[in-house]
Amino acid sequence: MSSISLTKALMLAVSVAQGCLLYLIVNSFKEDLWLSQSPMWFYPLISLAVGLPLGFILTVTEQQVLKPLGWVAGYGLIVALVGIYIGFQAEPFNAFPIDSLTASYVMSFGLASFLALLFIQWCLTEDGRDGRVLSVLAWRNALILLLAWLLVLAAAIVCALWAALFVEIGITYYQVLFQETWFIVILGTTVFGVGIIVFRALVEVIDNIINLISGLIKLLLPLVLFVAVMFLLALPGAGLDVLWSTNRGTGLLLLLMLLILVGINIVYADGLDALPYGPVLHRLVTAALFVLPFLSILSYQGLTLRLDQYGWTVARCWAFMVWGLITLYTVGWVGALVRRRANWPALLGYGNARFGVCVIGLLILANSPLLDFRKLALASQLERLETGLLTPAQFDADYLRAELARPGHEALVRLGDELGIQDPAQSKDRIVGEDGFSQSGDIADGASPVNWDLNPKGLTLPVQLFEQVNALSEVQQAAAVHVVAADLNNDGQPEYAVLLFDRVSNLTQSFYFTQLSGSWQKGVLGTGGGLRVIKRSEIQNQPVSVQESNLQPLTIGNIVFNPLPLVGE
Repeated sequence: MSSISLTKALMLAVSVAQGCLLYLIVNSFKEDLWLSQSPMWFYPLISLAVGLPLGFILTVTEQQVLKPLGWVAGYGLIVALVGIYIGFQAEPFNAFPIDSLTASYVMSFGLASFLALLFIQWCLTEDGRDGRVLSVLAWRNALILLLAWLLVLAAAIVCALWAALFVEIGITYYQVLFQETWFIVILGTTVFGVGIIVFRALVEVIDNIINLISGLIKLLLPLVLFVAVMFLLALPGAGLDVLWSTNRGTGLLLLLMLLILVGINIVYADGLDALPYGPVLHRLVTAALFVLPFLSILSYQGLTLRLDQYGWTVARCWAFMVWGLITLYTVGWVGALVRRRANWPALLGYGNARFGVCVIGLLILANSPLLDFRKLALASQLERLETGLLTPAQFDADYLRAELARPGHEALVRLGDELGIQDPAQSKDRIVGEDGFSQSGDIADGASPVNWDLNPKGLTLPVQLFEQVNALSEVQQAAAVHVVAADLNNDGQPEYAVLLFDRVSNLTQSFYFTQLSGSWQKGVLGTGGGLRVIKRSEIQNQPVSVQESNLQPLTIGNIVFNPLPLVGE
């Protein structure tokens, strides 16, 4: 076997091993194992399981195996440390929502890891001092990952067709197999790895696609700069008040600046070696770049308008970081324009390398205790409360719980003792104790991300059932849950009908739960209502009755629900 095939076999083996590891992690949630309850272990493990194999597959070459492994492992140490800290911010587990924490971590640290990969590849190339290589590597990696994802999607479509064809002739084996979690995860990572291996070998094809995209952006860049110049010329007549009145002006300005910066980097990736435009148009583009400082000043004014009124928030901290990075890059460009005039593209690669290091550093710091935006936002909100800018009644406790993770949770505990400000999770008139979940009164619509109605009043759900229904409501993104206890099979033990409603109070899903062999099994509860939309108001506070049959239909008000037999019955 040749060295090339050995390297590709190693890459494929790493992809399969990645799939096995990811399956074990995913299965821990399915089986409710310790890892699913331990964010300090879960976050670093899932980050390493996703990032390290991909980093190795994207950097290893026929000539270099151990050196890429060393670089990736070194960065893996940073990944593990950051993951542990983020996991610590998610504890105590289930005490508060972690959606915002997870989303910001995935996006920001994912970007940091993508940029770090570029620098690792850059250091492994022979052009380790040419900053222009970074732009090429970024495009190659992005396209390789995109095409690999498309290959996974194509494989999924083929598997779905495969299963459907065999179902038509009465063979359901493949349909069941293709729905198994282990099969989906391992096949997905393997196909994704194969895609990376294949597309990395097609460098010329990838570069041709890059040239095509670059050509299109080359046509659009002068138009974007023209729009920026015309906007600045029209702004004095319209006034700034109009710009800030919609709360979208700052975001649009930052987007415009980002488009210009990305477009310039793509079009002028070759520096002075191959200028994309003729002398006249190149000088016009150069002159138009001086709009960037003015756009930066305007966006800063927009960001600070709400700061005095609402204080710092996590989103506002991220917005200021984006503004700061764009402004830093803009200042560097203006310096290059002043120093080199029309020859400024010669400094593009030099500036990109240093700017990239700055971005990686800030993104890592933002996910560490050194620059934790959740702590900064919390300090700002507490200061406003302590200085009297906010009264306890005006204080947004929901924001602390939903957006600030552990710091917000700990602050709510302190505020509850000092000022009587309650954690929203403890003020919804609902209790989950050792005996189960109960509701001492009506929960007002909008008071909680998920509103619960239990029928009859005073009903207590078993803990295991509550956890299943709660998880189901999160998966289905329900805004309201209506639970009805009724004996549907006339065995003297209650079943539980679970109705899920969306944010406009329309019924979206209906199920029933029955206890078999000590565990709660879920069945489908058909409405028999055709396409008619069932509103939550038709269900609330309505009488409940059960009709005689093996699995007895449940009637709530004028709506009849038909429980379908469980699979296997």
